[in-house]
Amino acid sequence: MWKDDLEGLMLLHDGVLDGEHEALLRARIEDEPELAEQWRRLTALSQALEHELQVEPPPDFVPNLMEQVRQTPQVAPSLTSRLFEFLSRPIAVPAAAVVAAIALWSLGLPDAVTPSHVAAPAAAAVGAPPEALVAGETEIESIDNPTDYNVLVLAAPGSPNRMIWISQRQISDEG
Repeated sequence: MWKDDLEGLMLLHDGVLDGEHEALLRARIEDEPELAEQWRRLTALSQALEHELQVEPPPDFVPNLMEQVRQTPQVAPSLTSRLFEFLSRPIAVPAAAVVAAIALWSLGLPDAVTPSHVAAPAAAAVGAPPEALVAGETEIESIDNPTDYNVLVLAAPGSPNRMIWISQRQISDEG
C-alpha cells in the first residue's frame, strides 16, 4: 500500500491507485476530518502551482537578470580557496612535491670541503687529530694496540667522513 497518509493522498491525486485502494482512501477522507483537511490543502497547492507555472516571464526578463548579475560586486576568492583549487588539479600535487623536494635538497647540500694535504703519512695513533688521517690518496691504516681488537681507519681524500673498522683478534693472529 503506502507508507503514510500523505503518500496515499499524493498517489490518489496522481491517479495511480487501483479502484479498491482509491475507494478505501476516499471513504477515509469522508470519515476523518484531519485526512480531509490534508486532501483539501494538497488539491489547493496543486491548483496554485498549475496557475503559477502557466505565467509567462516578461520579454526583458533575461537582460534584466543579467544586468543585476553584472551590478553585483564580485568578491575575489581567498588565498586558501585558490590554493585548494590549485591542489585539486591532477598535476598540481606531483608538481608541488617535486618543487618542495628540489628546494629541500638545495637547502640541505653541505658546503664543499677541500682536503688538507699533510706532508707526513697518515698517523697510526689513536690520539692523532682527524686532519692527520687524510693524506693524498685513500689510506687504510692499521692501528696496533695492546688489546684483543684490530682497528682499521679508512679516510678518503676530500671527505670529512672516517670509517673505523674494529674486529676481534684471533688467537692464531698473535705472533
